Amino acid sequence: MNIGLINKTVEDAISAVNFLCKNELSYFELNSELKLLNEKINNLQILILFSEDTQFIKKVCAIQLIANSINNEISKKEFNGTLSKNFRINQVYRFKKLAKNFNIKM
Repeated sequence: MNIGLINKTVEDAISAVNFLCKNELSYFELNSELKLLNEKINNLQILILFSEDTQFIKKVCAIQLIANSINNEISKKEFNGTLSKNFRINQVYRFKKLAKNFNIKM
């Protein structure tokens, strides 16, 4: 396995989560960015099966939890086309808390 490429994919996914949570995006931008993030996560989930690196596994799990939260938010009937500032702030806080609890650098 190409460790450099895997690490870059993880860092790209972390950057994507931060971008989604720290920027007010239009529905089109949000949908496009989230689609790319979900594809990266799918690739990383496959790699987890072959990894013994607990830090890698914890990072992917943290990324997945935040991405799931965003996916759930936009699938709600009352979703208005953009993530609220409050929701985004909560996700940044949650991401930091996951990093602390999992003892990983994000």
